[in-house]
Amino acid sequence: MKKRLLSLALALGLSLGPAVPALADDRGASASPSAVSAGGYHTGLVDADGSLWMWGYNHCGQLGNGSTKYSLVPVKVLNNVVSVSCGDSHTAAIKADGSLWMWGYNSSGAVGNGGKYNVETGALNRCQTVPVKVMDGVASVSCRGDYTAAVKTDGSLWTWGANNDMQLGNGGAGNAQDEDYGTYQTMPVKVLDNVAAVSCGGSHAAAVKNDGTLWWWGYAGIAVGSQDGITPSLGQSYQPFPVKVLDNVAAVSCGGSHTAAIKTDGSLWVSGSNNDWGQLGDSSSIDAKAPTAPFKVLENVAAVSCGGGHTAAVKTDGSLWVWGDNQFGELGISGGNAKVPYYDTVSDYYGSFPVQTVPVKLMDGVATVSGGNAYTMIVKTDGSVWACGANEVGQLGNGGKHNSVDTGSRPVQTIPVKLSGLAAKVNLPAALGDVAAKAHYTDELTWAIEQGVISETGAATFSPEKVCTTGEILTFLWRAQNSPGPATGNPFSDVAASDYYYKAALWADEKGLVSGSAFGANVPCTRSMTVTCLWKLAGSPSAGKNSFTDVPAGADYAEAVAWAVSKGITGGTGNNTFSPDKTCTLGQIATFLYRDFAK
Repeated sequence: MKKRLLSLALALGLSLGPAVPALADDRGASASPSAVSAGGYHTGLVDADGSLWMWGYNHCGQLGNGSTKYSLVPVKVLNNVVSVSCGDSHTAAIKADGSLWMWGYNSSGAVGNGGKYNVETGALNRCQTVPVKVMDGVASVSCRGDYTAAVKTDGSLWTWGANNDMQLGNGGAGNAQDEDYGTYQTMPVKVLDNVAAVSCGGSHAAAVKNDGTLWWWGYAGIAVGSQDGITPSLGQSYQPFPVKVLDNVAAVSCGGSHTAAIKTDGSLWVSGSNNDWGQLGDSSSIDAKAPTAPFKVLENVAAVSCGGGHTAAVKTDGSLWVWGDNQFGELGISGGNAKVPYYDTVSDYYGSFPVQTVPVKLMDGVATVSGGNAYTMIVKTDGSVWACGANEVGQLGNGGKHNSVDTGSRPVQTIPVKLSGLAAKVNLPAALGDVAAKAHYTDELTWAIEQGVISETGAATFSPEKVCTTGEILTFLWRAQNSPGPATGNPFSDVAASDYYYKAALWADEKGLVSGSAFGANVPCTRSMTVTCLWKLAGSPSAGKNSFTDVPAGADYAEAVAWAVSKGITGGTGNNTFSPDKTCTLGQIATFLYRDFAK
């Protein structure tokens, strides 16, 4: 049987440093800021004005307000902030100018400022209680446990902090060491290039490269075989350097001991070193061994966040789904579909607590979510902030209020409650009603909407999963070229002046994008057609050969595919394939257009 342990250090009010894995940042791409972040026992939120508010536990200055006293209500810390990430006891924020600021627990270098600190709360607690600037040119950041990872705007990945489990991905190296924390790195070190997103877990991390490949390293968390791995005496697997795990990945989130990845088709895949509380969502028994490789759990997923022992995912329709540990009400649902035994110590049995082993819907209208150690923060599309879970040090931000206590008399909030006085920054156009804030295509679709390339398919909806037609894709391309007026007459037998695509159709004929007397506006648009149109608009440049096994050398779209790959417009669909006949959704078309015209 599995045992469940409380954090005795927290329960007794002792300052012993980080002990429990905390939040992983859950952005899908480096340009997708995180408006809310749930950490070990503290929370950060960026409001609609770009102000950063913090609340919860503060024993090492992780709130950044110059004190070490916890706060039951939000306190303002910084201005001009676009993104925040909370670790177990440290915090990072990116300002609008791309500068990275950090504060909190720094005994193992997690702040990244060379190990400097301004307060020492004990022999082992070196703390930075006010924000300090660490670096410039940062696109995204992820904190967890007592280490940090950041992606710069040039795509380079940098890591620092604790490295006892090789979670920095640099082979276990560091510039400092002591008997309590082992090897650690007090300054950022470069680990990878061409990175789009990163997520730090309990003692493992993962990064998505620009080509859609997922790379993983550290302690347990996902099955990667024995590539470059070492096996210490404990018999657990460590991965000292990044190793490739999956293709066609758009976003990743690492939890306490599990990992979730969203593929470019919207499917959610998970894996982990254990499944004690059903956090993998595979409906297996609680004591079952965790899967040995990533497996699919959900479809149409826009965003995911892994907490300490639970998982939350936002679908493309804005619905929020949760599963895993629910002892502290972190799922926001009543009970669960299974129970596991609870121990306060190895032998003191207290009873059992609920878990949810399969995804269950919690609410609609959600923009983003963040799972902490034993609680969850939710931002709806209207910017309202909701919270549920453990609340013994005010990590929910509602003044310490709760509606129940757990089996260990810990105050908990078992249903989501709305925080008053705060509205989160939701990085979407006001009318983007049916597009989740962190979908893998959100930035691209947002650009297309703001540029007037794509408009609503209905009342304030954009139908990102809708398959595009020939008429639609050519209209988008026409708009991207500033909607030029036709210079010739109508050559098509199936196009009328009243059709929305009338001018686009005539323009496409003039540019040689289509031919013949039939336009076929309702014919589904394929991947090969899309890249061929983009290639022709670029002047049909020579690009050599491609290596895809499903693109014959003599195909009329072969050179267009090779060109699209060379320009970074596509990387294929995995396993050395391009899938030329596969249809394209509106979200995918927006991605193609963004990569061609905006980058």
